[in-house]
Amino acid sequence: DKKKFIKRKIEFGEGLVGQTYLEKETTFLTEVPTNYVAITSGLGQATPRNLVIVPLKINQEVKGILELATFKPLQPFQIAFLERLGES
Repeated sequence: DKKKFIKRKIEFGEGLVGQTYLEKETTFLTEVPTNYVAITSGLGQATPRNLVIVPLKINQEVKGILELATFKPLQPFQIAFLERLGES
């Protein structure tokens, strides 16, 4: 049941993460599919309302992906902040 230790490889173009990798652009969803991801803690489990996927780039080459799920909507300045982090 230790999901954080599962190793999985995502191919280029596969799912939202793979598509973000190919497009080299941020993906932001305000309606997350119920079966996409769940946030789990000691208090329970819930489906997030928002999802942002940011490519981590060096010289316009994607080196990684940051995926962040939230319950509250992200403000434009917060998304801009994540994008700036992805470029540094």
